[in-house]
Amino acid sequence: MCRVANAEFDSAVTSGAAARRFVAERLHRWDLDALGDVAALLTSELVNNAVVHSAGSIGLDLSVAGGVLEIGVSDQDPDSSSHVRPQYERAQASSKEALLTEGGRGLLLVDQLADEWGIAVLDTGKQVWFRLDSAGWSYGPECLCADDQADRVALHSGRFAHAAAGPWDG
Repeated sequence: MCRVANAEFDSAVTSGAAARRFVAERLHRWDLDALGDVAALLTSELVNNAVVHSAGSIGLDLSVAGGVLEIGVSDQDPDSSSHVRPQYERAQASSKEALLTEGGRGLLLVDQLADEWGIAVLDTGKQVWFRLDSAGWSYGPECLCADDQADRVALHSGRFAHAAAGPWDG
């Protein structure tokens, strides 16, 4: 079966750590411990970016479906969606000194460690999402997400997941 989980965090300096714990705990419940470290790191980077660059609450969407773990971090800053990729591209071409600064490497980490990532513009802001390969997940063959079901969940990245209830929700 596929899995879907959501959480919301305040725009606070402690939110990155809270999101990291949420992801690690949820992936442990879902028997996806092998992806836990990378997923938690990238999630905390995106949540910290949202805390620094936007105001309001921060949404976290976590799903595993069709051999892919997808995590999306949403914020309420509608003006920043067009700036994420250009800032990243400038950082990619910047000097060694700029890359060695204390901050500003979150999207570089996402680009290097995620299998894919992108930005979805939302009515109330944006979501930056990333994907990690979960093809070895033991529950994968039972996933119903490819079926055209009424109760499947549309993810902001364009993929679908099926929110299957189970003991991992307790």
